[in-house]
Amino acid sequence: MIPRPLAAALLALGLVVTASAEAPDPQALLFMTEARVAEMRQAIARPRTHHAEAFAAMKARVDEGSLRPYEPGFHADNNAYLASWRAREAAMLYRLTGDRRYAQAAIQSLREHTRDAGTSGSGLARAQTSAGHAIAYNWAGEAWSAEDRRWVEDRMKTALDAWPRFGHPNLGHSRGSNWVAVTRGGELILLLGAGEQVARADRLNFLVRELERHIQSGYGSIGMSQEGVGYMSYGASFLFSSALALESRGDSRLTDRLRRIEPWKSLMFAGAFSYTGRHDDRARFLQSGVAGGNFYEEGWASLTLGLAPEEVLPYVVHWYDRHTGVRNPRPPAIKYDSHRAGTTFALIYYPERLESRDPTGAWPPAVGDNRGYYFFRNRFADANDIQISVMADTNHHSHAWNQPEATAINVLAFGNHFIAGPATEREPQYYSTLHVDGQNNRGGNDTGERILFEPDDRGGYVIVGGGRKYAELGLSKLHRHARVDFTVQPSTAVFSTLDLIEADGTHTYTWNANVGPRDDDEGIRVASAQEGGRPAFLLTGANQGYVKGWVLHPADARIEAEAGRLQIHTRGQNAQIWVAMAVGQGTPPAGAVQGQGLQSVLQVGQIRVRYDAEAERIRVDRP
Repeated sequence: MIPRPLAAALLALGLVVTASAEAPDPQALLFMTEARVAEMRQAIARPRTHHAEAFAAMKARVDEGSLRPYEPGFHADNNAYLASWRAREAAMLYRLTGDRRYAQAAIQSLREHTRDAGTSGSGLARAQTSAGHAIAYNWAGEAWSAEDRRWVEDRMKTALDAWPRFGHPNLGHSRGSNWVAVTRGGELILLLGAGEQVARADRLNFLVRELERHIQSGYGSIGMSQEGVGYMSYGASFLFSSALALESRGDSRLTDRLRRIEPWKSLMFAGAFSYTGRHDDRARFLQSGVAGGNFYEEGWASLTLGLAPEEVLPYVVHWYDRHTGVRNPRPPAIKYDSHRAGTTFALIYYPERLESRDPTGAWPPAVGDNRGYYFFRNRFADANDIQISVMADTNHHSHAWNQPEATAINVLAFGNHFIAGPATEREPQYYSTLHVDGQNNRGGNDTGERILFEPDDRGGYVIVGGGRKYAELGLSKLHRHARVDFTVQPSTAVFSTLDLIEADGTHTYTWNANVGPRDDDEGIRVASAQEGGRPAFLLTGANQGYVKGWVLHPADARIEAEAGRLQIHTRGQNAQIWVAMAVGQGTPPAGAVQGQGLQSVLQVGQIRVRYDAEAERIRVDRP
């Protein structure tokens, strides 16, 4: 029974409270216990809190009575996806309120809009419907009629019988593809939700081994995948949820592995707090792999709250509140991992009695991993944060999405994705890398090298090598140096790159920047000029944000600046391309340059950018 004071509070929120069926065994629930359900009930009764706002947004979607809110623009062919998400949210509402109408809404969604529980269609579709049936059954099945329960049970067992016969090329080789996370994770959730873990113990162990191999091969030491942050969100919504579902059954094999790779680090350093103001605005990220500039929030961030250890969780909550939680300015309907039933996990895993902590100053402003992904972030405050990435891209697994990203850079600042990645495009102009004779790569999946990563309290230093990718383009050596230096007041950054190039023949070298992701339509303006006797460029965007750059060497480099693209060209055999950029907000600063070649010194206000030949490092001097 729901306590009387709590029932009154729920009624005040406009909820209908009815007596629930006999309480199930707490061990039978996936992801949570009955004690956790009671805590969530109390949390949603407190107004203007994470739980109250997330609950109200989820309730509004289910109460609408249609599939429309679950992903605007989806075609009717995808109704099974949408119905699965609505069934999960309706089942959660039943669990929290005891109102049988929500249990009925869950089974109605499954009956009216899904063909099966994962027997037909692509592997991705099967996984969605498998998870939808299993979770809805587990959370709300006790309130269904005996006929409805048998109908779902028969469907789930039929799907479990069919899953072992499912095959796809991406499920083989190194298991680096998100297809492994989605299909194996979806089947594991189905198996657990159907209560078949004993009867199908061999299959359960097979699925766990496949997901363990996927974690080991697919992700680096901060949870990064070659497929990119956006694609990781889709896979992780199944990988993380299946791992946590298994843990709720007393088996921590998958969660132990996930916690060792610390996936919250890549999420927190790549994930922005920016907001364009559009009603359908989605979370933004520094691009990598084939991911666009933003992506659907489908539970990845909320599930991370369930993985973060106690000592890290306060910092993750600080980031979460601003990325998709109570401190993000978007409408509640598109916060709290609102797409694809992710809000259910926002309710389960958000710790309502925990004081968050700002990572700024407590953590280094840079993180890097063992596969050559390096992220810099000046603070964790708001949409005006400055975020930068540099990539060596040292690993490649076949049968998984990939982009050849050695030497790639990204800049996301003041709500503008100034320098971006290619997403799924393959034309060289979309890669923010060094180009050789107009090409980004020749081998398709060639990789670079990790040479050095030195974080410090002002940012850090990275050196990445061209590796096989640039050897295929005719270079005997390529080292890209990158110095990131953040100031505190005002919020600005110096970002400088130096490409040291050696080749056996003469080539045209191009420092290329893809200005703005194609899926953002940000309207970043690009201009070029001469300043301080050097070629210079200016990128300007919303919120008075800017990136101003000077080509310190070679002084005769040629700049091409046009909408969506910035290129710096030089020609020769051995070459150096040295670019220094100021990232800030307001009026872009003027710069003066003294000296020639790598002895050049850029003066911008009280800041000097120079090259220390003895130490072989770019230096940023400031008061």
